[in-house]
Amino acid sequence: MSSTTPIALNWDLLQAIDFVVGNDAQIFESHLFIPAEGGDFKVIMNDWESGLIEEEMANGAVAWLRNLPRTPFDGQCSSIDNKGG
Repeated sequence: MSSTTPIALNWDLLQAIDFVVGNDAQIFESHLFIPAEGGDFKVIMNDWESGLIEEEMANGAVAWLRNLPRTPFDGQCSSIDNKGG
């Protein structure tokens, strides 16, 4: 969801996620599942994925979630109401 006006959402998110991290994984900041006290999120991404995250973070995003298929958090999404334009 993208908006110039923040909208509060009530999400029932998992407390943790678990998946395999490859040896050549890179560190990405501001993932939704990084604890407030800090930590790293390591993942292998292609150029398109990493470029998109960099671009959106530069545009003011405060966090991101890579919605991996076939995982307990697959389907974490929100609807968009586009009635205003």
